[in-house]
Amino acid sequence: MSYIADVLEDYIGEHADYLIKELSRENDELLNEIGGIARKLWVPLNSMESAWPGKIGAVDGGSMSLRLDNGGALIITSAYGFCEDFEERLAECAIVYPPSTYYVSILRQKLELRVARKLITKLGQRGLLLLDGSLYGLLSKPPITPIHAPSNYGSLLLDFYSEITNLLKEASDNRVWLASISKVSSSRFMRDYAIYLIHQKETERLKNSYNLEPKDLQSVETLLYELFRSPMKAFVTVKRLKAKYGIIMKKIELIAREVLIKTPDLFLLKHYTEGVGYTKPLLLGPSSRLRDSYNNAISDPQGYTVRRLLLAEEYSNKVREILQGMMTADAIASFYVRLNHLDHPLKVDMPVSNLGLHRNFFDVSMPEFLENIDIDELILSLKAMYGNKEVYNVWLYEADRRARLQKEDLKTLIEILERKLGPVELARRAL
Repeated sequence: MSYIADVLEDYIGEHADYLIKELSRENDELLNEIGGIARKLWVPLNSMESAWPGKIGAVDGGSMSLRLDNGGALIITSAYGFCEDFEERLAECAIVYPPSTYYVSILRQKLELRVARKLITKLGQRGLLLLDGSLYGLLSKPPITPIHAPSNYGSLLLDFYSEITNLLKEASDNRVWLASISKVSSSRFMRDYAIYLIHQKETERLKNSYNLEPKDLQSVETLLYELFRSPMKAFVTVKRLKAKYGIIMKKIELIAREVLIKTPDLFLLKHYTEGVGYTKPLLLGPSSRLRDSYNNAISDPQGYTVRRLLLAEEYSNKVREILQGMMTADAIASFYVRLNHLDHPLKVDMPVSNLGLHRNFFDVSMPEFLENIDIDELILSLKAMYGNKEVYNVWLYEADRRARLQKEDLKTLIEILERKLGPVELARRAL
């Protein structure tokens, strides 16, 4: 990299003030207000820890994608799950044209969910099943086949949806706690909740001021919805209101700018909280775009199947049935926890059935604060499972170690394939 060292130093010298400002974003009036709300959601945690009262299991997966000399890709995926007296392993491979990272990800996640379902009955009532990643992210996967995706992407997506809806139902029926843990997250649900509160308060202030014409007040009241659906279009509305009403629209303008900036929750936690602790859980549902996709699919399953999932029309009944099942899935309760004062916060997602609540994912429009919800038992157990920055959860660390596909495994895996399939010719850049 040394060949750019001098020009990089010149650039940083010219732009240092801007970069430092972006790192800290000090003196940002609205951000400080958002941070204040984040601080109120933060609960300090003492040094106590305790064992989970039931059995514990963990699931993770691995994948490897190899480019073939014919322009396609050979995908190998694995999933591994275990509890104290049981383990389950699955592996699957596929050949797809063209190569697709989306396909690899969904194929691996489908296997992980299938293995997780195997563990449910082994864990029993009050068992705890840990997944790596974001349960909210899995439920938020859009029912759309991306451009240039392999031809059977839509079919794989339907299989994935079936696995996750069945997992949530079986976990609830068997009274098994389900928790996913993300060690890296760009989520903004806590920020969105803070913006929602600030917007409500500001809308009420403007309504009581009687300065706005009725149609403009209506624009302010619906602004947040429009900002999350079509931010640039909504920002044009804000500029019009600012030009018309001046300084009294300052807070509304700041809200609109913050939605465009997309400050992640980890920024708020870094700058406005400290020490070991956790945030009170918030209830999460789908984005407005995801809600639109599902509504369109349910109202016109034939057209949606062909146009958006790129599947044959005969899949349309299956599409409607599976997506209707997804619309009855549990809402997600999500929170952050910092288990060591030197570490980054982890994001934890779980279905609300864990907490004895009954809310569907699609019944939640904006993040909602869950009052009088006790998650101390889970927090103290996660603390007991914490090792260090690398081993953030001993169970998931072990599942990852056993499921991960390493480069040194490649030769053996190719030999297994070639014994059954014949020569597998890789591209010049195979990985």
